[in-house]
Amino acid sequence: MLLLLLVVLGVYYPALFGAINSIDDVHILKTFGINGTLSLADIFRPGRGYYYRPLVDLSYYLDYRFWDQDKVIMHLENILIHGANVSLVFLIATRFMGKSLFPFLGGLLFAVHPVNSEAVCWIAGRTDPLSATFLLMATFFLFHAVETGQGRYIIVSLPLIILATLAKETAFLFLPVPLIVSLWLIRKNETEKKSEMILVSSACAALIFLPLIYIFFRTGTHADSIAAILKGNSRTPLDTILFSLSIFGFYAKKILFPFPLNFAITSVSSLYAIVGVSVVLLLFCVPRRAPSFILLVTSLMFILPAVAVAVYHVSWTVAAERYLYIPSAFFTLSMTGYLHDVTENAGKRFWPIAVTLSCCILSALFVFQRSLLWQSNLELYRDTVNKSPDFAMIRNEFAVALLQEGRLAEGAEQLKRAKKQTTSDEIRKIIEMNELLVMIHGKSLEETRAIIRANLGVDKVKGSTELLSMLRNYDYLLLDATTEARKQELITELIEITDILYSRTKDPLLLYNNGQLYLKMGDEKQAFDNFSLSYKTAPDGAHFKAAARRLAEKLGKQDR
Repeated sequence: MLLLLLVVLGVYYPALFGAINSIDDVHILKTFGINGTLSLADIFRPGRGYYYRPLVDLSYYLDYRFWDQDKVIMHLENILIHGANVSLVFLIATRFMGKSLFPFLGGLLFAVHPVNSEAVCWIAGRTDPLSATFLLMATFFLFHAVETGQGRYIIVSLPLIILATLAKETAFLFLPVPLIVSLWLIRKNETEKKSEMILVSSACAALIFLPLIYIFFRTGTHADSIAAILKGNSRTPLDTILFSLSIFGFYAKKILFPFPLNFAITSVSSLYAIVGVSVVLLLFCVPRRAPSFILLVTSLMFILPAVAVAVYHVSWTVAAERYLYIPSAFFTLSMTGYLHDVTENAGKRFWPIAVTLSCCILSALFVFQRSLLWQSNLELYRDTVNKSPDFAMIRNEFAVALLQEGRLAEGAEQLKRAKKQTTSDEIRKIIEMNELLVMIHGKSLEETRAIIRANLGVDKVKGSTELLSMLRNYDYLLLDATTEARKQELITELIEITDILYSRTKDPLLLYNNGQLYLKMGDEKQAFDNFSLSYKTAPDGAHFKAAARRLAEKLGKQDR
């Protein structure tokens, strides 16, 4: 097990110094960081979006509380979670393969499976590994129940499945497995009454998931979220079936042969439907040895949510490698189980073990190379654009990475190409915002402010949040470098812009900022109102909360 952990740390070591990815990672830092408004209660309160994943949100919340969102530690967390899962795969394999080399091979295959590099290297990819931790712990207890004949371990697995579901909702698909294991025990044990009680208890405990499913799909501002998701498919029933089989076949192929690795998979060939049908037919031919077959079916079952994501356009890409993290864990367990059975029966172990170890060595090299790629947004997006050249969103991210490196001409060219490719108004607005950044590069403060105001238009209330924020930033910069008469004009505009932004974001920091501006204008009553409301609405731990309270108290005393 120690050797497996060293392998994980070795192949993913470069990821420790990975960049903060501009897709989702930045949003995580903003949501849970110093200006975040989420409290601990908010994290566990359903209704903030389509997904209810409080355990993942809690991990990001603690990242800020404990180590101020240090990116090295956040990447290390992902690697350690993966290491824990590799250890669990090894321990599960020992339950039904004994103390042989095969449990180690199972753990090693999972440790260096290239398809898992996205989930481990990407901070935002933590969802699947964290959910897998609890699912694999539940699996360990289920196999321990079979090995020892003690059915109470089945009951122990149920709360672990619930925790897995609180990390990612698709974990509830694992629910039939405890029931299958209960039936397995009924067949193995002589005391059928005891086993039947286990089965009944498992079925009753499964009812715990009913309120969870309700929370996932019918809560808060997204009360009809599942209905909204289901509207995403405009295909005919026949096309839906063929497309689903293509996606299923693509993932099945990817779990066996994951290359080429791609961060943004935007299309899947319809020929993969043949692979999908073949995999389904092969299930009827595979030997139904209880542990390995159950694990194989579980692996394929966890591909189904990824198929649904593609069919109903839930994600920003058609397919994603991180969705195979959980399936790959069960798949490696299943395959090494079958390999163990075959070699035991044939009595020849050397060649299968040698081939498996060779595959692991090659995979480790690919994972190490992929970890290096994730160190730089520029190189990651360059690789992704080469593999998905028609994807405007990724080309825009590539352009931004170029701009951040000071390569303006190249960045502008990529933005131009992205603008031609996109059909989305939302993506087009983002691209135009980045084009504006190129336009203002090297300009003076006054010239930049004039360009932003021209793009914003006359009516600020109808202006974009991004342009308003930019104008606000430049107004602040000019505030310290202008005449007193001009300062009053800038402060008036700043207060107006900040009020508009607060009406959209409800960020209490904006109230605190306006309180300071009103103090500069000498309007202590408005300053008091803003500081008071900022203090009342700011989350505990916000860096400005204590200052808002002190200023409100000071102004309140002066008023009296």
